[in-house]
Amino acid sequence: MIRICLNVAVSSQTAVLYLVVSGNEQPKDCNISDLIAYIEYNNGTVIASKIHSIFDYLYEQYTDARIAHLKKHKKISEYDSENLTFALIEDILQENINMRHLNIICHLPLYVDSGLFSAKC
Repeated sequence: MIRICLNVAVSSQTAVLYLVVSGNEQPKDCNISDLIAYIEYNNGTVIASKIHSIFDYLYEQYTDARIAHLKKHKKISEYDSENLTFALIEDILQENINMRHLNIICHLPLYVDSGLFSAKC
């Protein structure tokens, strides 16, 4: 087995280090686990956070949360990632009064052979 080294250079003046990894259980013999153990050994604090991105819903352990979230929003695609992104954009547009005049177009083809566009310059 080839072990890949993780080099982390952190200034002694850095008060906070954010390490973003999947929510999956980390194997005990991997670089991420070694780094977390090193931080804890040196009296650092490790905080496991909850969902911070819509794409966190795509991890297997968030399946129930993803299903619940998607039930509350319009389905525009067969892909959960597209549905999650659409719902987020839709929520942002509704929450920001300066953006309510904007709309979303899904799956707009980049090439339309309608005679309206011409390749001639």
